[in-house]
Amino acid sequence: MPKRLSAFFYGEKASDREPVTLFDVGCSGGIDEEWEIFGLSLHAIGFDPLETEIERLTRAERRLHVHYEAAFVGLSSAQQKERERSEAALSEADRFYTNVYDRSSTRKALEILSYDYIKEQFNSGASKTYSSRHISLDEFAKERSITSVDFLKTDTDGHDAEVLIGAEALLESAVIGTKIECSFSGSKSPYARSFANVDRIMTQRGFYLFDLKPYTYTRAALPGPFRYEILAPTTCGSPDMADALYLRDLAHPDYERIFGFSATPERIIKALCILESFGLQDCAAELILSRADRLPYPTEHLLDLLVPDTFGAGISYKEYMRRFMADPKALFPSRLGNRPDLPIVMGAARELSLAHAVSYPQWGATAKATADGGLLLTTNAHTWGYALALPLPEREGTETLAIELEVIGGQIGVSLADPAYTQLAAETLVSPARKKSTVLIPVSAADATAALMIRNGPEAPSRAIISRVTLFTS
Repeated sequence: MPKRLSAFFYGEKASDREPVTLFDVGCSGGIDEEWEIFGLSLHAIGFDPLETEIERLTRAERRLHVHYEAAFVGLSSAQQKERERSEAALSEADRFYTNVYDRSSTRKALEILSYDYIKEQFNSGASKTYSSRHISLDEFAKERSITSVDFLKTDTDGHDAEVLIGAEALLESAVIGTKIECSFSGSKSPYARSFANVDRIMTQRGFYLFDLKPYTYTRAALPGPFRYEILAPTTCGSPDMADALYLRDLAHPDYERIFGFSATPERIIKALCILESFGLQDCAAELILSRADRLPYPTEHLLDLLVPDTFGAGISYKEYMRRFMADPKALFPSRLGNRPDLPIVMGAARELSLAHAVSYPQWGATAKATADGGLLLTTNAHTWGYALALPLPEREGTETLAIELEVIGGQIGVSLADPAYTQLAAETLVSPARKKSTVLIPVSAADATAALMIRNGPEAPSRAIISRVTLFTS
């Protein structure tokens, strides 16, 4: 679904906004494209111990306020000494760690192929050189006189709880939300990156779980299919790791009083866009309704920007809620499968040549011609990343675009883009199925759209075969 609310706040109303500060710990591969919603307001610092990757990212970065630091991020020296004392007192049972990943088919596959994932994926095949620098985020922020960090993302492959402990001051004073990689297994050490520890650390500081995306791994004793075209999670098996999204519950009427965190208009707006970015439009709507008196924009307009196309495109928030209140069963899957407002494809047809499709190098996707004239598309590894654009011919009136495709892995977003590829509209998410899917998108001469856009959905990378694109004139 297009990020219409974020485009309003940080596009149309960007001049009114304060900077949005992001700390990204474990930034190999670069700052995720999901943060592009904040445009020029984004001020980000990425941390990673892999020096070669930090050098590469620094050379490639073109955004004015995005920088990278080569360092291991975790505990302060005083906290490290406390950890050593704490773990020395653990019993053998408390130290026990099931270590599901090392027993997985993914780990076995890496051993069979002698494949070093970090070296090949993030270090361009070069030998790994790690920084000797060790910092905590609280120390770093104090040294740089950074008093406010809005969002913290951490993905360190093992030390994420230490990152959070080393950022206690930031978490308690300024941070609105965090995205944390954690594990469902681990020792009973309070420094292990287990979900239990992460949840304890975050809830003690007034953050609550808003989203959890688990990753499963089959055991090496009986391998299962990989989820993507990389040696990573599998489609079945035990849940071992997850990405957990924790945010302050600013919509709760008692939150400010209990936790002493002021829900200023700018903090509310940042939280709204973070929620929209992670597909939590429902939580964003609740926040708008509960804090409407603090937002300097018409409430109805903000809510309209969040409404999905469940009942059809262009429906207002008021109408959407009216339909739900009149008949909650209207949201049953069986009812949504026969939407009466889908366009009827009829009249003259123009098949668009897939040879005119473009995929720019910076998008990091590949498109290969198939034997029957289609395209085999493999996206990059970033969620919501652009993959392929097909320019549209001039339209004479109301027409319907029909896209035939088969999603092999991940999830593909199909939408329309403006000439600069900065605004998307009418996006449909397509998941893997046993047969081809046909996505229908109405277009007209009055539209400002110039191209069909294919990109990643919330899972990445993704693969799909695009068979045919046809423009029907009503």
